[in-house]
Amino acid sequence: MPYGNYSNNNKKGGPIDPTIYSPYRFNNAQSTVDQTSLTTQFWNKTLRISISPKNPESPTDQPTFDMKNGISVYLNHSKARILAEVLKSFIENPEANDNCGVTSGSSIICFSTGKDFNSKFPLVIIRKVDESGNVSSSFAYEVKGDYYFAVTNFSEKSNGQYGTRKFPDLELRQLLTVLEEYYKAETRAIAYTVVDETRWNDYRTSTKLNRIGEKLGLDMSIGGSRQSSSTSYFSSNGPSSPASQSNSDDGGLDAYVNATMDDLY
Repeated sequence: MPYGNYSNNNKKGGPIDPTIYSPYRFNNAQSTVDQTSLTTQFWNKTLRISISPKNPESPTDQPTFDMKNGISVYLNHSKARILAEVLKSFIENPEANDNCGVTSGSSIICFSTGKDFNSKFPLVIIRKVDESGNVSSSFAYEVKGDYYFAVTNFSEKSNGQYGTRKFPDLELRQLLTVLEEYYKAETRAIAYTVVDETRWNDYRTSTKLNRIGEKLGLDMSIGGSRQSSSTSYFSSNGPSSPASQSNSDDGGLDAYVNATMDDLY
């Protein structure tokens, strides 16, 4: 759900860009590298990936994290797609893609095998770099590579014994899903299909409101009917569409108000 009250240009009365927090979030309060959480949000047409440190006073079994003092990188759809391709390659061959990533502004996000930090699990690292190329701040998230598993060979006759199948790169694959879903969603193709599928319901609603407005003496005109400028045989001689039918009392607005979806197509 949306939180916050951010505007594109921070001007009062302007359009609001809500922050959408993704439930795809991870935390590792037992890491030997950095005890951090990794979260993702969508804001102002960007994907924000943040790594935040654990609050020192919070218990390990119920950790809380200092989101205000974390470090973030903001990715547009192009950078998100590049990072997704890098992550795919890293999952397939970590050694050949160690410390690869993308930059955004003064930030860089990359993936590490963890060997440089004496970790046996991969890391997601976000760094802030100054104008001289020096790292001014950084946080790493250590992937929980031994946490996720599926149960195998379980049955009533197993006497409580069963096997497991580990998913050491599950968190990386979930982050990959976020990246892919974001840059695909930024095409707005889904938005078009939703608008296209709801246009007839919207039309029925607007015609009913127009009739109410007319009875109240309001000017509900929309500038006359729209005619196609096409001179194609298929446009001028084909079957008439609902929008080209008469708006008379006999079969105009009433036809729309009372029509079914089958009638309209």
